[in-house]
Amino acid sequence: MEANSYWGSWVEEALSKLESLKLLRSLRPIFLPNCNSIQPKSVENSQLNSSNSHENFEFFNGPHKWDRNSVQVNISEAAFQKWLHDIPSLGTLHVLQFSLFKGDDGLMYGNEGADNEAAASDGKFRKLLVFSGNDYLGLSSHPTVSKAAIKAARAHGMGPRGSALICGYTNYHRLLESSLADLKRKEDCLLCPTGFSANMAFITAVGNVGSLLAGGKPSMNERIAIFSDALNHASIIDGIRLAEKQGSVVAFVYKHCDMCHLDALLSKCPMKKRVVVTDSLFSMDGDFAPMIELVKLRKKHGFLLVIDDAHATFVCGKTGGGAAEKFNCESDVDICLGTLSKAAGCHGGFIACSKKWKLLIQSRGRSFIFSTSTPVPVAAAAHAAVSVAKKERWRRIAIWNRVRDFQALTGIPVTSPIISLVVGSEEKALEASRHLLKLGFHITAIRPPTVPPNSCRLRITLSAVHTVDDLRQLTNALSKCVNFQEIKFLCTNSNSKL
Repeated sequence: MEANSYWGSWVEEALSKLESLKLLRSLRPIFLPNCNSIQPKSVENSQLNSSNSHENFEFFNGPHKWDRNSVQVNISEAAFQKWLHDIPSLGTLHVLQFSLFKGDDGLMYGNEGADNEAAASDGKFRKLLVFSGNDYLGLSSHPTVSKAAIKAARAHGMGPRGSALICGYTNYHRLLESSLADLKRKEDCLLCPTGFSANMAFITAVGNVGSLLAGGKPSMNERIAIFSDALNHASIIDGIRLAEKQGSVVAFVYKHCDMCHLDALLSKCPMKKRVVVTDSLFSMDGDFAPMIELVKLRKKHGFLLVIDDAHATFVCGKTGGGAAEKFNCESDVDICLGTLSKAAGCHGGFIACSKKWKLLIQSRGRSFIFSTSTPVPVAAAAHAAVSVAKKERWRRIAIWNRVRDFQALTGIPVTSPIISLVVGSEEKALEASRHLLKLGFHITAIRPPTVPPNSCRLRITLSAVHTVDDLRQLTNALSKCVNFQEIKFLCTNSNSKL
């Protein structure tokens, strides 16, 4: 019997220990009226595929003027000049007067006058086209999403303010969880305040399995072995570090997307309780985890397969189910974590899993337990966004068309809406970012510690509401500061090693 078959019994045993210690925690939804798509009786027995969950939502067959609001922004002239000269900023708004001067150390500094909204009336603003955000489908400006938030806010304000385990969990939260579980084809789902807290909650809860089954501090072989991709998100890394410090897990880092290295580490590992966790679509490099190879290794070694699907949710797959749907391996992914702050255009995080895992995480995931729950208007907006993302499939078609357009215009073999143009030094990255800023593009230079030294880059993200003309203008501007042939060579050689 493989180890992944044992995970169900291990979680059951951990839950039994928690029950005997009276440490199981419950979510008890508060019913808020005027939530038209759910009735009081259905909160306790909600159906994950409720047919009327989006009956009051308005959907559209193509782009509208409001969609551009998700990729166009204005910044003050003062903010523009500070960015142009790489001057630290505290986010001051409406600066009337701004001048640059060189300090005794030879560096440039900004001199701000008094705050004054006259800056707005003077028209001292620059319009920028955003190619740096994570609103992949443009849903942050969708009227159905904003109307859902407004309606909930008018009816309930921000909703009950408290942690989900006390008074912050409502029928709005339950409806959102059900829609996400349905999207991910999992038995249930736990809503978290952020994607960061979702990863932290899950990993610390996993660590608790070893401690609970050992009846105290586990021995080395009783601990949980967590295998993590070298380029995983900071929230995964921090969660593992915390669990390690608590003495409940042992971490093994495998080379980025290197399945041979992962196979070797798993083969040498004496611990039975094993977890492999990976980003499904990597936020800085824009490449996918080798999902098919991971599934093969899961069958061979019997580990629990966990993916952080933050950047692939709603973007990949026919229904927007994410990377697992794209690669047709949804049943092989045991736990799927994600966020509502990217392609959903809203805010929050989630863990799609079994009911047993949900009960364990809500009982032992500290970042979930000790955080105030998502405000009701945000939960309402996110639920609307889930429905819009599933129904308006033209948005997924559009963003993948833009990926192909970018490749055709540059010759760079990009594979996702996240495009990483590695330029090398910090100075080169900043210079390229400034060049693009002058031409009206909002693209930031990514520098250490976010990426390793000498791998500084321009991180470009595409949206469903970008046009072909937007891409032509962008690639024309990029060609003046980036060598496409050099980038193409680096991408080709990098991909061949995976």
